[in-house]
Amino acid sequence: MVKHRDGGTILVLTLVFTVILAVVVIAIANFATTGLKTSSVATQRTDTNADASATMSWAIEQFSKKQLLPDADCGDAPASQPIVVPTALLPNGYTATLTCSQTTPIATEPMVHLVARVTPSGGAPRTVEATVEVPKYTHGARIADWRVDIPIDVPAYVTTTTSIPSATTTTSTTIANAAPTANPTNWVGATGSSVTAVLDAFDSDGTIVSATIDTTPLPAGLDSIVSAGPSSFTFFASSDGTYNLDYTVTDDGGATASSTIQIVTSTTPPSTTTTTTSSTTTTTTIAPNPDCEFRISSVNNGGKSGAGTLSLSNTSGGAFTGWQLSVSRIKYGGPWDFTWPGPVGVGGSAYVIDSDASNESVTPNQGPTFIASATLENGPNGQKLILNDTFTCSMINPP
Repeated sequence: MVKHRDGGTILVLTLVFTVILAVVVIAIANFATTGLKTSSVATQRTDTNADASATMSWAIEQFSKKQLLPDADCGDAPASQPIVVPTALLPNGYTATLTCSQTTPIATEPMVHLVARVTPSGGAPRTVEATVEVPKYTHGARIADWRVDIPIDVPAYVTTTTSIPSATTTTSTTIANAAPTANPTNWVGATGSSVTAVLDAFDSDGTIVSATIDTTPLPAGLDSIVSAGPSSFTFFASSDGTYNLDYTVTDDGGATASSTIQIVTSTTPPSTTTTTTSSTTTTTTIAPNPDCEFRISSVNNGGKSGAGTLSLSNTSGGAFTGWQLSVSRIKYGGPWDFTWPGPVGVGGSAYVIDSDASNESVTPNQGPTFIASATLENGPNGQKLILNDTFTCSMINPP
């Protein structure tokens, strides 16, 4: 057998193999290191994308359920307003922020721009933006745009007003209160007796609620004037005389009117004329020559009730003694119910003595002027009183 020497060939081959194996091991190690690093970044991006998307989906659902409202929970673009995000919504434990701005409506329906941003510790942030239509009158939402890490150009918020004609129009009209009317009033009474005087005043659109007489100072001889109703007074004079006073009336709307009242008192007012021929005395009763009117001075309840003023003047002729005044109760086809503040004028002027289906009978006493007021109601067949209309009145001869 012949032996050969390799001359170091095996050693060279072994060295070459070892170098090649080392290169392969280093390459595999570098590949594994790169793969691990890439896997960590990919996992982080997946997690941040999941958290941002979950935040955005939650916000859209809240708007669709009307739990969030565009005008209440969002700013007006370009300004935005933050919305608190529940921590349980983020399964990967990152910190998320959510902002909302209201942008230009589409076909009158509100549009909102939502931005959900998740920022990991030591990593790049992940941003999800969406433009969402939120109907005003129905539940639901429509996503118009959804982007990841790409900004959405949002126009400024501009409102559009649509006028809807009203089905009905209500007009409210306020009617101004008309002031009452006050006229000069003359009243005659007997000296030493209490006499009730009724003022010649009325209110065309309401009622007289109060009256005052200026008694500062009270004229000498006129001992007292006491209120006897909304527009009447009782006076007492201890001596004959003529007393001029001012009075003011107030209606139910607070308006006032003023005039004068003259009170004449006499112990023995003239009632007859005496003629003497030779030695024979003849007493002749002269008939009164009255001017009589009963006028509607106020109307209430749409004409179903009201008040009237009886004015009776006897500027010429004899006294009223023994004569009766008849005021018709018939107007517009039937009788009305009269209510006098009676007895009227006890002490000298006149008073109501009787009433029937058609007339009010009043017996006047001495004095040139008599004024009295009465209220009317329960008209015939739904008839209505007319302001300033008059009822018929006349004198009846004594039997």
